[in-house]
Amino acid sequence: MCTEICGDGSRFVLICDDGNRDDGDGCSGSCTIETGFKCDGGSPTSRDICNYTKPDAVRITQVDQIQLDRNLTRAVMNIKVNWLPPGLASGECRRCNGLLLVTISQCSYTPEFSVNYLSGTTYNFAIILKLVTPCYFNVRVQIRPVLQTPHFTGVDISNVLNIKADSATYARASANNS
Repeated sequence: MCTEICGDGSRFVLICDDGNRDDGDGCSGSCTIETGFKCDGGSPTSRDICNYTKPDAVRITQVDQIQLDRNLTRAVMNIKVNWLPPGLASGECRRCNGLLLVTISQCSYTPEFSVNYLSGTTYNFAIILKLVTPCYFNVRVQIRPVLQTPHFTGVDISNVLNIKADSATYARASANNS
């Protein structure tokens, strides 16, 4: 019985094989296609050629409902971005925390908030609001426009996510905390 060798440039059943075991070039050291890449052309006699691909637009989506703590003093919103350029997303996305522009409105005061990249995920973030008193609020989330030229050239970053906390949000929190 034959065993296929990852990194030798010959692909029979592996997902990809580009002739090396380097991570970050599209075909990982374990011969899987890396996020943001497309690999083609691999066969038993030729290696895969991997190219970086980028979407036409960045989309920001809400992952689940707003989570309020028992005392209604903390609101957590989990969001996901569909794509980040390699220059920002390398490693554990250490440069990601300054990526999003968050604007809070409708509340009678401006809550303190933080935006945290969720380590170990693919482009997931938590927006955490510290509420002095319960209030209805709107949170507007977008990619910071100043990042367009250095990191998002050729990609539309105009998508805006609006998250609204209203009476239904507080009723759901009260029901969950009972």
